[in-house]
Amino acid sequence: EFLTIEAAIGLEKEIVANTRLPIGESIAGWVAESGEPLIVGDVEHDDRFQRINKEKYGAASLLCVPLKIKNGIIGVVNMANKQHKQRFTRNDLMLLSTFASQAAVAVDDAHQFEEKRRRLAEFEILHELSAELPNIESVEDFRETLVDRLTRLFQIDYSIWFNWDRQTKALVVNGVSGLAEIPLTKSGKIDVSRIDPDNLALKPFEEDEICMSDAAILTRSITEKMNGSKIFPESPAALMAIPILKYGELAHVFCLAARSGEPYSLQDVSLAKLVISQASLLFEKERSLLNATRLMTMGNMISEISHDLRRPLTSIKGGLQIIRQRHPNVADNSELFSTLEEEVQRINELVRELVDFSNPNRYATEKLDMKAVVYRAAELVGPDLRKNQIEFSAEFDEADWNVIVNKNQFLEVLLNLYINAIDAMSDGGTLSVKGLIEKPDHKKIDYLALRITDTGTGIKKENLSRIFDRYHTTKKSGTGLGLPIVERIISAHNGTLSVESVEGEGTVFTIYLPYSGEK
Repeated sequence: EFLTIEAAIGLEKEIVANTRLPIGESIAGWVAESGEPLIVGDVEHDDRFQRINKEKYGAASLLCVPLKIKNGIIGVVNMANKQHKQRFTRNDLMLLSTFASQAAVAVDDAHQFEEKRRRLAEFEILHELSAELPNIESVEDFRETLVDRLTRLFQIDYSIWFNWDRQTKALVVNGVSGLAEIPLTKSGKIDVSRIDPDNLALKPFEEDEICMSDAAILTRSITEKMNGSKIFPESPAALMAIPILKYGELAHVFCLAARSGEPYSLQDVSLAKLVISQASLLFEKERSLLNATRLMTMGNMISEISHDLRRPLTSIKGGLQIIRQRHPNVADNSELFSTLEEEVQRINELVRELVDFSNPNRYATEKLDMKAVVYRAAELVGPDLRKNQIEFSAEFDEADWNVIVNKNQFLEVLLNLYINAIDAMSDGGTLSVKGLIEKPDHKKIDYLALRITDTGTGIKKENLSRIFDRYHTTKKSGTGLGLPIVERIISAHNGTLSVESVEGEGTVFTIYLPYSGEK
């Protein structure tokens, strides 16, 4: 669309840096558009270019020839102010045209060489990353590895990893490097005790705006929002924003920036996008394989433990039955005895669930009434509901609630969500399930929705964006695997999961499952 000065002799630095000549305008722009060499005896009196560039050239003679390669024009060579105020001749034009044709070949060769060198570097980086990814378990290490490799291609002074929060339509900072403006703990995490969590978010955005917009537009939009924030540095010399998808939906945005130097080129952005997207895909696959191996090991271990537990459990259950037969009055009138029977029954159910978990057929799907699964999960946590004085309720809109799912997996989903809700309501409260037909914010069709609401302590803002990260937990005895497993199971059933929470008021999880459309 325009010409810039790549190299010059005899021009001031400001002119070189600031010149942008639209194609078709000015002398150089005319030659770039027409592809024809040009000789001008007197710029001031030439009918085509009278008063154009007058301040720069005066009444000077000048030459301008195109740099052609394969019938394409990659630039122009411009010469003015011949020594001793002489005018350029046709021989000068012929000589410059010959030089320009050779120069165009040299420039194109250099460009092709650089292109192949960068492509080779790209493959080297992807090869190195694929070899290292099996040993990388945390997102922080993955991010640092990416930055380390990409620095070999272009300058990177700092990076910012954003999580996409679909509920608040915000990009929330989840990790940084090289950025003193955002304080970190000794372990490298963002120190939320020294910063307002609201300042860590850029909003509002639309998902399509991030995923579908041109890289330059997205970068400009993010830069503008960063400039309006209190904690981000002022506009860097170069910045790029790379969206990262997970299961086909926006999950993160990775920003790379340089404080000085030239802006990132389209080639830089394209290369970074390729490396980051491919590496992210490989990283997810490696983590999935690692988790699958862990789950397989866990399943084998659970199978052995479950069978070992059944023997003493059977003995305890048999002992309670004998006591009830021999001393029925004690059994009927003792609250302690009733509690023991309930707890033994609960342990028996848990052992049965553990055995089912380790069963290789547990991944088979079948058509089930989702309402029955909701109530079954509530029965399994019934003792905990009663112990914590939590009221449970469920209601469903009129629809076909028969869904093709894996029963064990969906029981696991609901049990995880129920148990989390119970843990958040130690002083009592309400746990409710609402089944309805709803269109998620980020989808264009209706889904079956299960909205699970509790009146518990809620989730802190700084933790809300991380609850689906593996091994992230705020519980002393938690593993940090519950919600990530929930999210993965729902994704495996072509569904999605959303969460809303207000600290001190409660939390709402909504499960969306494909809907047949039948009432």
